[in-house]
Amino acid sequence: MKNINNNNNLDKIKEYIYEKLSKLRKLIERGNQKEVGNLNDEIWELSKKKFIQESKIKIERNEIKDYEGLIFTVGFSPEPIILSILAVQPQAVFFIYTRESEKVLDQIIEETELRPIAYRRGLIPKDSASEAYNLIKKSLEFLESEKNIKRDKIALDPTGGTKMMSVGCGIATTIFNLDLLYINNKRYNQYLRRPEPGSEILINVPNPFDIYQDDKLIEALNYMVQLNFSASRDLLFQMKEKSSNPRIPELLGNISSTLYFWDMIDYISAISTLDKALSNLKRVGTKIESCKDELLEILNGWKGYLQKITDQMISNEVEIQKIIPLLIYDIQKNAERKFYQDEFDNAALKYYRSIEMINQYLLFKNYNFNTQNPSYSEIPQKVLKSFGIQHKSPSIDIIKNRILDKYNQIWKEIYSKKYKDKEFHEKNLLPHKIGLLAGLIYRLIFGDKNMDKSLLLNLFSIIETRNQSIFAHGVKSISKKNCEKIKKYAKLMIKPLNLTDEDRKYAFDQKLLNRLKELFLTII
Repeated sequence: MKNINNNNNLDKIKEYIYEKLSKLRKLIERGNQKEVGNLNDEIWELSKKKFIQESKIKIERNEIKDYEGLIFTVGFSPEPIILSILAVQPQAVFFIYTRESEKVLDQIIEETELRPIAYRRGLIPKDSASEAYNLIKKSLEFLESEKNIKRDKIALDPTGGTKMMSVGCGIATTIFNLDLLYINNKRYNQYLRRPEPGSEILINVPNPFDIYQDDKLIEALNYMVQLNFSASRDLLFQMKEKSSNPRIPELLGNISSTLYFWDMIDYISAISTLDKALSNLKRVGTKIESCKDELLEILNGWKGYLQKITDQMISNEVEIQKIIPLLIYDIQKNAERKFYQDEFDNAALKYYRSIEMINQYLLFKNYNFNTQNPSYSEIPQKVLKSFGIQHKSPSIDIIKNRILDKYNQIWKEIYSKKYKDKEFHEKNLLPHKIGLLAGLIYRLIFGDKNMDKSLLLNLFSIIETRNQSIFAHGVKSISKKNCEKIKKYAKLMIKPLNLTDEDRKYAFDQKLLNRLKELFLTII
């Protein structure tokens, strides 16, 4: 391509153009056509220099993207296309032209000194929007497949084409997510009866998708605060593919994806996508600076929270040792979200599981007793003494018999209150695996100060409700009223775990989601 000398001072070039335009007017008045032609050529050369310098400044300031591929519609005005090619200096170009504009195309190629390898041309058989659209599809095959130019580095310039070509371009930019370049003029010269030479400016019209991107971002944020993380994530990743500025949709998409996996209790995947979000945040640019520190605090807080849960899971092979108070609390937060989404069966299932986990955790922590693999050899001496066993190394059978006696006493009392008309049958053996009811009785036997018979009776009622659920052994759905009851006791049962405000700080809840929305709204 022609290498234009840009050493002239921009202000000087503007001054020269003004002087020569004044001289041109006088020559036209005198009717000196030969000198008019020569002066027009001089003004054209100066206009090119001015336009190129101004456009490069815009590109350096990121006011206009630095495109590698350009698509042109060719009409009967070669100047705008020549200016655009010389200013942008693309790697490759595709021309859409008509039989009537073929001579103009030859002039463009000659003046810009385009090499044959750097361009392709597509003849539009008739002036129609649909034909223009089809040729734009063809141009993308050339620029993307042959020249390996990415879509976000390609722009379409319809300045020189016909009106119908422009209609086809408008359709194509929307479908193919292309930016538009356009040559405009700041002034119209009434004396010359045409746009004033030297007033040309290069305008970058954003990808049409970007124009309503803010509305889509708000839609995705609304999905997120409504706990519809899959809809939020899918919308944001679609935006990322279509947008010419994909960093904010990508960041928000990875945040939504983190919340989706977290809500699915897939903590490993949640951390993986959270790492992507943290990486996105570093690259998102200055637009987000006003809230970047707070976003970093939230995302890093989430990572620390999730890491505590996953570290315990990964570092322990014994299942019971994977259960920690923070995991139990997070399961209850999950149940809380399902409750407020009116998913009462789902919520009840998770609240119930949290009560089971609390029971498992406290029996193992306080009494060395694993409900999944019961062993009676490590029960604390203090508990054994409460059974009346004074020997330091009693036989397992003695321990189990004492526990069985106490188990039947407690079970009989609870059973009789619940089923007054039913006959009670004693158990002859302790359970091989300890379920929730048995575990609650064991805690009472072992002397757990946070367990009493009244609480046990209420929890027994909850166990029965759960057992009749379609998610357990029955066919019923759990009502809101019954779910509220399970929720009430789950909240009560977690208190002995002594979780602090700092422990709970970064569990995601409605308040934190609303804050995330507020932060992103400040930058949209």
